[in-house]
Amino acid sequence: MERLFVRSSEIYAERGVVDGSVVVTDGRIEEICPGEPERGSEVLDVRPHWVFPGLLDMHIHGAGGWNVEGGDPEGLRNLARYLASMGVTGFQPTLAASPPDATAGVAKAVGDAIADPPADGARILGLHMEGPYLSPKRPGAMDPTYLRDPSRQEIEDLDAVAPGVLRHLTLAPERAGALELIEWLVRRGVVVSGGHTDATYDEARAGVEAGIRLANHTFNAMRGLHQREPGALAAFVLDERVACELIADGRHVHPAAIDLLLRLAGPERVCLVSDAVFPAGLRPGVYELSGRRARVTEDGSCLLPDGRLAGSAHLVLHGIRTLVEQVGTPITDAVRMASAVPARVLGLDGKKGALAPERDADLIAVSTDWEVIWTLVEGRVAHAPGRAEDRTNPAYGGSGAI
Repeated sequence: MERLFVRSSEIYAERGVVDGSVVVTDGRIEEICPGEPERGSEVLDVRPHWVFPGLLDMHIHGAGGWNVEGGDPEGLRNLARYLASMGVTGFQPTLAASPPDATAGVAKAVGDAIADPPADGARILGLHMEGPYLSPKRPGAMDPTYLRDPSRQEIEDLDAVAPGVLRHLTLAPERAGALELIEWLVRRGVVVSGGHTDATYDEARAGVEAGIRLANHTFNAMRGLHQREPGALAAFVLDERVACELIADGRHVHPAAIDLLLRLAGPERVCLVSDAVFPAGLRPGVYELSGRRARVTEDGSCLLPDGRLAGSAHLVLHGIRTLVEQVGTPITDAVRMASAVPARVLGLDGKKGALAPERDADLIAVSTDWEVIWTLVEGRVAHAPGRAEDRTNPAYGGSGAI
């Protein structure tokens, strides 16, 4: 039985910040020990860096030049490797609204990548379908031609191609047949989120009663708050059963609106996501995104020619930094929103999402200037200073732009 002591002066453990060590045994956390490790122990001393639980991203379309939409198992493995170098230890590849055959191809690729994961990559936690059962009135950057009413048959056909791969689906609860599909999906253990929705307050409430337990990128692409029609936003934020995704990249949601969400829902119900697209981590420039040109700016925005946001070019760790530096959120709360909260939403809170005994040894060492120095995924070193090779897609060498 191998034991590794990960030593830091600031370990953001489940029960508080500890000056000591995370003791890792056979891929799991044995205990969090204050003080110095035992003499003769194998020690990974990461001081002066912080140690956080590994970050979980349930809403990401790509990064580092690797695109979920490509439907390539090796591309997904490379995405997993890249994300590990950015502090993400578990993620749900997310597919935007697509035709059924393209959706099936991506689902099969995700299943293949899950079955043969990279040793030095983040864990793939199943497919998140963001659509296609969304509102044409709130498409965001989605292609409206792919939006359609919910279909149980489509999901059954998908499961025949990629059994058990779908773990999370976003839909608009006001669409015909949505409530019945929500109930059916929940019985199958699929997380259902409400998003890209023009639902009224009452329509969104009906979706929650049917089983919606997550708001897809809260504020964005949903009917907002009005004093006479509180809309989907109020229905989701005010219901204690619903967790609220948040893109905290500094562009999607104003810091004051983030503060409002945190005051209403509390940090235990807010879940940081990146909504990153494949140019995240590449240089600013123009890229082809789902057949359209998108411009990545110096500040990490990803914009279509008409100025609409098309996902983000920042990852989850940047969201933690935004909360701490722009909103004034305590770092303990910000970290939990990117680890413990998504773990709970995904039904993994007994396994992942916290530095505590019996959890998977998913942890990251982060410098005070927000650089990921070390990443352990289930006890394996997936990123280290001596292994800081470039994990971006070589097809986007140089500027990477068009």
